[in-house]
Amino acid sequence: MQYKAEKICDGNAIKTNELVAVAFGFFDGVHIGHQSLIRKLLEISEQNSYKSVVYTFSNHPMSVIGRSIPPMIYTADERLKVLNGLGADQVCMVPFTEKLADTTYQDFMENLMKIIPIAQIVIGYNYRMGKNAMGNTERLIELGNRMGFEVSVVEPLLFMGEPVSSTRIRQCLQIGDLSHAEEMLGRKYSFTGKVISGRQLGRKIGWPTVNIEYKEHKAMVPDGVYVTNVLVSGKKYNAITNIGVRPTVSIGDKRNIETHILDFDEKIYNQDIEIVILDKIREEKDFFSLDELCKQIKKDENTARKMFSTNGIDNR
Repeated sequence: MQYKAEKICDGNAIKTNELVAVAFGFFDGVHIGHQSLIRKLLEISEQNSYKSVVYTFSNHPMSVIGRSIPPMIYTADERLKVLNGLGADQVCMVPFTEKLADTTYQDFMENLMKIIPIAQIVIGYNYRMGKNAMGNTERLIELGNRMGFEVSVVEPLLFMGEPVSSTRIRQCLQIGDLSHAEEMLGRKYSFTGKVISGRQLGRKIGWPTVNIEYKEHKAMVPDGVYVTNVLVSGKKYNAITNIGVRPTVSIGDKRNIETHILDFDEKIYNQDIEIVILDKIREEKDFFSLDELCKQIKKDENTARKMFSTNGIDNR
């Protein structure tokens, strides 16, 4: 397999004659364990005057290998945004393809080193690379001895006695355990989406909402009404977000995400926004009438405003 330099970093090739340290991983969630690994990368790079590079994939390898794909904590764009903020000189996010899946770890590293002057790689304790996941830590260390790069293996970061993992965070999100998910993520859980046109029912009843598309492949918190922050063009607003099927006004089980931004009345269709989940107000509920729904919405807004003013939960 032969790579072309211009395809290494999703269109942004690494152009350097300096030696490079590379951190490998999928990094779903970019949790505190991943952050520990990238801090190690930066430490090694600073000590040795290396360029620091994070190498990851835009799609989950399981999507090509043909096994079931776990719900993603972050989309590729969300992951890239967080990774870009951690201080590495460059983040390389490339598609995982059938050709890559059929490439041995030896050939992968050999081809990569033809275009990137790798002096050291940084990997997690359970990282595996190459065809049939044959490139474990021991084999990569042996390969490094032959090919001239060092291997730094980062041990797991423990939370409540167990290694922090994307799997554990997904489980916390799916049962609504926001506090433990936040501790392992190192940040409050958030998701992004483009504002789409809805039925305008909220505006008609005096409670306008913005709607974003529900992504089925995302790890998502349970249905319900949440206190949230919404980031619009980099500015943060307090909000209330409903996640669910809206049983009072909708037919079927199609899930929706709609957010009422407090004290906000701008048109933001087709803009990308970020919704940060802060706390849950209540479960989603089917009401007998629109009048009853409106009364509950007013209660939810009063509850949210009180939570914002007394608990300081709008601080990220």
